[in-house]
Amino acid sequence: MIDPAEGLLISVSPGETRIALIEGGRLAEFWVDRVADRSRVGDVYRGRVGKVDAGLQGAFVELGAPGTGFLGFENGGSRVNEGDAVTVQVVRDAEGGK
Repeated sequence: MIDPAEGLLISVSPGETRIALIEGGRLAEFWVDRVADRSRVGDVYRGRVGKVDAGLQGAFVELGAPGTGFLGFENGGSRVNEGDAVTVQVVRDAEGGK
């Protein structure tokens, strides 16, 4: 038999998942995961270099569904060319739609 004083309650709706941990009949922890708020830091993508911009010392990389990322060059050198396939890892989330 399931003890109602202990357990995990999960509610899923489009774009949001809510999880509540119940211990001793009380709410112990509560998590909300929203698709729109999800961080992409740490995600790895296989993309294609769209444009190399020497002035910005970097390149714009087409990542597919997540959009476009920016790959900065260290020491001002270019290591990629337009059209190159690259594997990149996200180190910072987009700010203000960028």
